[in-house]
Amino acid sequence: MKETHRAYLVTWMIVVSSRSFQFHDETVFLAVNVLDRVLARTSVSADCFQLLALVSLLIAAKMVRDALFSRVLTHTSHLIISLFLAVCVCTLLRCL
Repeated sequence: MKETHRAYLVTWMIVVSSRSFQFHDETVFLAVNVLDRVLARTSVSADCFQLLALVSLLIAAKMVRDALFSRVLTHTSHLIISLFLAVCVCTLLRCL
């Protein structure tokens, strides 16, 4: 992933988190950390960048107990859940 793509994703995450979810700053910081960890270990296709960013926000929100997890389930919920599980598995494999 190019630096410009990452910068776009982080900006998008900040906008979405503040306007749509009203997450705390700590949630966004943690989400960027999750995003960076996944990108460092996994190749992600360009058409999944925003989905990965969204899943990173959801994981961070769950971790800091913002409890807005169910708000984002839309017609792409199966994709969100699949990527959520993939990120969790990637994170767990690192810990083993």
